[in-house]
Amino acid sequence: MKAFVWLLTGWLTFLGAAFGADQPQPADNLTLDKPVVNKPPPSINSVAIKGQLVTAKDSKNPNAKPKQLIITVNRMCKDDLGDCVAKWNVIGLDVTERKLESIGSGELPVTLTNRLPQCVTSSPPVTISYTPANRGQPGKVIHASGYKLSGWSVQVYQGSALVGEKYEPVSLKAEMAKQAKGDK
Repeated sequence: MKAFVWLLTGWLTFLGAAFGADQPQPADNLTLDKPVVNKPPPSINSVAIKGQLVTAKDSKNPNAKPKQLIITVNRMCKDDLGDCVAKWNVIGLDVTERKLESIGSGELPVTLTNRLPQCVTSSPPVTISYTPANRGQPGKVIHASGYKLSGWSVQVYQGSALVGEKYEPVSLKAEMAKQAKGDK
């Protein structure tokens, strides 16, 4: 870049001398040692998210299957993201209406100032209840009720900017968007 400025200055000097103009002076405010870098906003690929649903122990009801989502967030970009918020949802299929619904959600603070993974656990546990269809007495059918676990989602925000998201299974995002479009 310095060579280009030097060449351009020399060329302008030659043209100025050829046409009788004054010698051009280099600009005082031109500094080539410190390039101007505009810091772009964080992209959606700034963090890596892993999650795992585990069965929590519920002493009140031994037959219940409460689940907790263990979320691991790792910074993937060079810049410190600072304090972020991980918004999580556990999503289930309502077997009576055949619709996907959030059966548990929340927000958890996550600090992403270094490259070490941050691990947080959803609280309180999400209890999923499902009763399969069966035949009771002859001629009487008991229909299925409750929710079947479909998956989970996590979105990580830095302020209002989305810096990462994960859906498990991956097709869950498309299924939810399709369902939302069909509801309108």
